Amino acid sequence: MNSLVIAVIARYPQLREDRTTIFMFSLSVSDLAAGCTVMPISAALCSGATPEVADLDGLLPKVYVFMIWWFGFNSMHCLCWLTISKTIVILNPFKVQQLLTRKCCYVIIGMNWIIGCVLAIVSFNVNVTWNTMTCAHRIPQDENLATFHVAHFVIAVVIPVLLILYGTARIIIVVVRTHQQICDLEHSIAVGSSSIGKTGFVTVQAIRSSRNVIIICVVSLVLNTPVFAFIVLRFLTAYHIPYVFRFVSMWLFESNTFVNSLLYLLLFKSVQRKVFHMFRTINT
Repeated sequence: MNSLVIAVIARYPQLREDRTTIFMFSLSVSDLAAGCTVMPISAALCSGATPEVADLDGLLPKVYVFMIWWFGFNSMHCLCWLTISKTIVILNPFKVQQLLTRKCCYVIIGMNWIIGCVLAIVSFNVNVTWNTMTCAHRIPQDENLATFHVAHFVIAVVIPVLLILYGTARIIIVVVRTHQQICDLEHSIAVGSSSIGKTGFVTVQAIRSSRNVIIICVVSLVLNTPVFAFIVLRFLTAYHIPYVFRFVSMWLFESNTFVNSLLYLLLFKSVQRKVFHMFRTINT
């Protein structure tokens, strides 16, 4: 899924005219990198079947945490900017070219990758071990480390989630307000006429213009919520977390590595047409 999104966006410059596509490209690269590193490392550590894995047992858990924090940070912030860019398009459609230039988008994406990498490098110095019983990484309990993890959680998760919720709310408010204004205008022009029934169609059109980004963000938040709850319970309380919940929450979190791109391909008709054209070109 991610490779397909990356290929179609890289092949057709017309798609990159939409600012949300630029952030979707970075999101797909991050998700692809996470799927190609985090999952294989986890599988190797869980199996422990080869001497090579045993020799790297002290290094692989650190690499695992480094990758999951780096790519996780970038994915959340790319999703955040995906929502923000769509919000700017809806709120200021005539100023979007000035507010979100192509250079500005590239700078934002570059800063996301750099900041995420710096935070991941700091975590690399932590003495991480691998728990073969629960098949998960284990971080030593330390007050300073707990403070660092909470700060990282706020920067990497809480802030982008709040911005995603804010952007989604603004989009919905604009849709509802626009529908209300058109409805009032129709009533003032022709009370009781058949033209009032057109408001339903107008509402559907307004929702369709922004629903794709909202769906991607909502699905991502739903898949991320269990692992966020796990992190909060683990570091802020002494509550014993059942193994089943830990297992399910982690796999829901990892499923984001392909769900974002899958929804992007299914929801955006212009992208679907380019994908079909790309495959036809390859076949010919």
